[in-house]
Amino acid sequence: MKGKLTVLMITAFVDMLGFAMVIPLLPFYATKLGASASIVGVLIAAFSIAQLASAPLWGRFSDRYGRRPALLAGLMISAIAYVIFAYASTLWLLLICRIVQGLGGGTIGVVQAYVADASDPKDRAKSLGWLSAATSFGAVVGPAIGSALIHWGGTRRGSRPRSSAFWSASSPRLICGSRARRSPRRASMESSTKPVLGPFGASSRGRTSRRSA
Repeated sequence: MKGKLTVLMITAFVDMLGFAMVIPLLPFYATKLGASASIVGVLIAAFSIAQLASAPLWGRFSDRYGRRPALLAGLMISAIAYVIFAYASTLWLLLICRIVQGLGGGTIGVVQAYVADASDPKDRAKSLGWLSAATSFGAVVGPAIGSALIHWGGTRRGSRPRSSAFWSASSPRLICGSRARRSPRRASMESSTKPVLGPFGASSRGRTSRRSA
């Protein structure tokens, strides 16, 4: 169980890391393509707007098909969008990529539900607290890593500074996606096989089967 929670914490950290890593670089990237200050604001806000719109849809998807498929799909969508974003040459493509990144990043509610499913009832609040800490840590270190990568990439001859940063934002998502694919099945599916206790401690599922017999 601890291994599953560790993967979920890393997933939440990477999700926020990729979002925060791009923020210091996006204004410079957009202005080089001719964007005004208002367009830069739209590009920054597009992620959060798309994330807000997609979060309920991801929740419904995870309830029907499982937490893990939803997380895998969100990570892969975000990773592809970041790669395309690194080589975008028009503002319209930047905007579309930001929207797609937000759509893929709307799985934070799925991560929270997955943590709740995978935790024991007595440790659920603690696990959700660690999840919040991992998310906040990604928001703290993301801008620093993005700035360092743009400086490191800019000092290499013939390199594209923005490419190193956006590739770095997409690579951890691919790694987390592959790791999550090998993780155990979600706890809610496991808990569904346990007997349901009735008001007197007896298994209600067992009583139903005896009645039907």
